[in-house]
Amino acid sequence: MMKSKSSTPTGKSNADIQTLLPPSIDVACRNSAESCTISGPKKDVEEFVEKLTAQKIFARLVNVANIAYHSRYIKGAGPNLKKRLEKVGIIDHE
Repeated sequence: MMKSKSSTPTGKSNADIQTLLPPSIDVACRNSAESCTISGPKKDVEEFVEKLTAQKIFARLVNVANIAYHSRYIKGAGPNLKKRLEKVGIIDHE
């Protein structure tokens, strides 16, 4: 069974969050100079969000349907997604 994944926006820059991240969590998106979104295993993200909020750092869990977008955890889906997008004409064949 696939383990649950999660993503959450934070009130830390990419550079600042990098020094705090557990090894299982990735920066998924650099939203702005002061904010980034993180992704990873749901339990790890939930624990990290608790740690951040305890330090008065903004972090909010969001429902992402168990998908850790823009992280190493969905890398394996890339080739299949590319084939399907080519099939329906959204992207060109290479």
